[in-house]
Order: sequence, then structure tokens, then C-alpha cells
Amino acid sequence: MRACDHTGAAALPSPAALAAPADSPDPIFAAIEAFKVAEAILDQATAASEAALENGVITNAERWNAQDRCYDEVFEPGLVRLISTTPMTPAGLAALLGFVREEGGVLEVIGNNNESIAIFERSLESAACAWAGLMLPPLSQQLQDGGDADA
Repeated sequence: MRACDHTGAAALPSPAALAAPADSPDPIFAAIEAFKVAEAILDQATAASEAALENGVITNAERWNAQDRCYDEVFEPGLVRLISTTPMTPAGLAALLGFVREEGGVLEVIGNNNESIAIFERSLESAACAWAGLMLPPLSQQLQDGGDADA
């Protein structure tokens, strides 16, 4: 069983199982689908651990440990893939922005994490520069320092 599935909940496919074929025109579509799966797995793990807690099967600490492991092992890699994959086509960019909007916006998808937001913004900037035939500007000092505005 996966670490985030130890409470006995039915296993969902891993995000890697939904990766698009190598000949996919734009990798962002696979990244969106992988993120959706990662999000569903985390939701399922959260519900299962909450139910196990309510039924006295696990302790509160075990519940949080299970949810944290699932977040770290499944959700976060899906999120990193989503925010760091540069759309290669206008249709891919439209799909990504539409997905983010439908999910409730950037802060709902990414959270209030400056480094993650900066990575996402850089991915969008990379796409726009590529389509416009422009060079990608150098990274800001903040991104070079890992997103820490106080660095």
C-alpha cells in the first residue's frame, strides 16, 4: 500500500499512471491530469484518515502523519509538476489557466507560497517569451535565492 493509503481506503491510480504519451503535443495536459489525480489521492487519504480517527482506528498524530506523508509523497510532486511545466502551445496555456480558474484561482491551487507562485509565473513567462520569439529575462535575485524575499 502507498504511504497515504495505510488506513485501508481503496487505492487510486498514481499520478504517473496518467501521464500522457511521449508524443503528446503539450506536456501541460499530462501535468494537469497528474495534478488532478494527486489532488484526488490526497482528498481520499484525508477522508480515510478522518474516518479512521473517528472510528478509533488511529490516533490524531497518526492521522496527521498519514496526511503529511501523502501530501509530501503524492500531492506536492504533482503540484511541482503542474507549476513548473511550461505550456508549449496556446491551447496548453489556455487549458492551464482555465484549470487554475476553475479550481478557485492561483492561491487555491498553489497556496500562499511565494516560491511556488514565482515558479508558476516563470513557467508562464517562458511560454509567452517562446511564442513571441523573445529571450527569457534572467531570473530575479528573489528566484535565484529560492523565492525568499528577505534573502
